[in-house]
Amino acid sequence: MFAESQADLPPGTEIELSFKLPDGPGTQLSCSAVISWLNRKPNPMKPHDPHGLGIMFIKLPEAVHKAILQISDKKTSS
Repeated sequence: MFAESQADLPPGTEIELSFKLPDGPGTQLSCSAVISWLNRKPNPMKPHDPHGLGIMFIKLPEAVHKAILQISDKKTSS
């Protein structure tokens, strides 16, 4: 996942995320993640994208995994 952010967290940092998915259940989803890459000047990985963090989910609860896949399937089939 990519998150637009000005946070300065080095790759490898483990974080806790809490978020709601669009068109998903109104409940707050929570999971652990790790920062896998940064999009920062002077050498951004994706120069046309905003400053942000590449985030990899870890220890993802099954319900959260299914909810993310459902949203992803809707976006790719549209």
